Amino acid sequence: MHTVIIGIGGVGGYFGGKIANSGQKTSMIARGKHLEAILKNGLQVKSIDEDFETRPFLVADDIKKVDKAD
Repeated sequence: MHTVIIGIGGVGGYFGGKIANSGQKTSMIARGKHLEAILKNGLQVKSIDEDFETRPFLVADDIKKVDKAD
């Protein structure tokens, strides 16, 4: 299954991170400093339940670079 998250802010980053961390194919659309940080360091999530770092299948700033979502 391929999930695409558009907008990696607080909510998109958290849920997208949880999906990516579960091992599912997850692509994310981000811009600016968020895009740079995820490409360099992976997506770092800090929450009340747990902190974790994950690397999505693809992070891009252009939806045309992303495979079709399921």
